[in-house]
Amino acid sequence: MGPVQPDDRGHIPEGVFVRDYCLGLNWSYVEADCGMGVAFTVRGGGKRTYKMDLRGMELRQVAELSKSWCFQEATLGIASLKAE
Repeated sequence: MGPVQPDDRGHIPEGVFVRDYCLGLNWSYVEADCGMGVAFTVRGGGKRTYKMDLRGMELRQVAELSKSWCFQEATLGIASLKAE
């Protein structure tokens, strides 16, 4: 599958799923059907609210974590937005 093109509103298309992810000490990544996104790991912020496995979720759902006040969750959300 080639790079994911956002729809005409700039949204991540449906049907793209997360294959793997890692919240690392310094860098984190999200690997999806379309490619991989990497982001610097930021710690702190609010309490973790999402505790399920992200593998198999739609990339657009994981990207919503970029709005989280838990900075670790937000890190994975930002990496999801950068996956291409």
